[in-house]
Amino acid sequence: MTNLDRFLLLGSIFLVAYAFSLGNMLSAVYEPYAMASFKHHSLLTTMNVLQAAISIATMPTVAKLADVFGRMALVILSVLLYILGYVCMVMATTIIIADTMSLHSCLFCSYIINFPFLVSSITTLRFSIELNIIGILLLITPLSLILVPLSLASGGLAEWASTAIITPLILGVLTFPFWIIWERRCDNPMVPPKVKRDPLLRSWSMQGTFLYSFLVITVGESILSATRISMLYVLVHVWFKFRYLKLIIILGNILFLAAFSLLIYTHSVLSTSSHFKIIAGQIFLGIGGALYAVPIQVNVQAAVCHDLFFYCNCISTALGNAMAGAVWNMVLPSRLAFVLADADATQSAFKDPFTYIDLYTPGSLQRTIVSDSYAYTQKILCFVGLGFCFLQTLFSLAIHDPELSKEQTLPGVGL
Repeated sequence: MTNLDRFLLLGSIFLVAYAFSLGNMLSAVYEPYAMASFKHHSLLTTMNVLQAAISIATMPTVAKLADVFGRMALVILSVLLYILGYVCMVMATTIIIADTMSLHSCLFCSYIINFPFLVSSITTLRFSIELNIIGILLLITPLSLILVPLSLASGGLAEWASTAIITPLILGVLTFPFWIIWERRCDNPMVPPKVKRDPLLRSWSMQGTFLYSFLVITVGESILSATRISMLYVLVHVWFKFRYLKLIIILGNILFLAAFSLLIYTHSVLSTSSHFKIIAGQIFLGIGGALYAVPIQVNVQAAVCHDLFFYCNCISTALGNAMAGAVWNMVLPSRLAFVLADADATQSAFKDPFTYIDLYTPGSLQRTIVSDSYAYTQKILCFVGLGFCFLQTLFSLAIHDPELSKEQTLPGVGL
């Protein structure tokens, strides 16, 4: 591949990623309002858990399709589907209002039914076996049954003891061993035995879980995405100068510790000084994420295959969102009920906070009480994040420090 080819490839990736990041940032702004309009503002983390669980199944599938049909064909198809999906969302209201369908649309829909047969005729049995569909299903089923209830439950012990919460939790715990048994006996396991014995991946698995946990519960997914994207292009030229990344990863963890300490100290957002201190804390988190997140990804990709890396990333995303939702749903409702002493006002401030605060002017007693409750919950989340950050710093000391080369993975990593 020539330098011009690399430039065109990376330029195309940048344009696609830029469009995708804009879509994510806009969605992150509108999603809280959309969920609040349905009186379910706290279900934002549940939605992220479901997205991560679905990604566990889709990402390895996409990776295998790329091996069968080629990278370029899959990129073109994904871009077309992405554009088509957004066009469909934009036109959905018009389609519903019209409530009609042309003959051409009917003909097209009739052909959609036959598309699965086309895919089945192209793919082979060996492709299905290598994809390990059974293993994927056995993994996402218990994860969904365990993590979704954690992000849904709110209130006291009565909510946790309800059938809707306890039943999927029990089923998830009971079905998870089936995935372990399948992994030991199948010919193409999702986590090969060689990787299970590698201390690098064991340490990273813990870090991957803690990474998204303390980021999402403190700054939110949209802020995290914007920070990582902006810092990536600022510091990417620095990473090309280093062949060893362990020291950079440790430095990023230290900045995380400083950021969370600052955020805990300034948990109240009512004063101007606290506002600027929180901004400083977010900047420290952004710099720490730039020094940690991408280098640790490169470090792991140097030692394991790409589909296994995506497995760990998706699982850590689901765990982080589930923990954020569990803490948020346990702390905030009880705090609001204590300070408001009104069941209706508590439910309104918790399920649709945007509408509730619009009813009161800034500085009023009711609005100040709700703001203090949200700040108190944020402080609890920062404490949880600080604890995970401390553990993550310890785990970062145990990772390998392989020398980066021009290879995609280290020699001998044929998983």
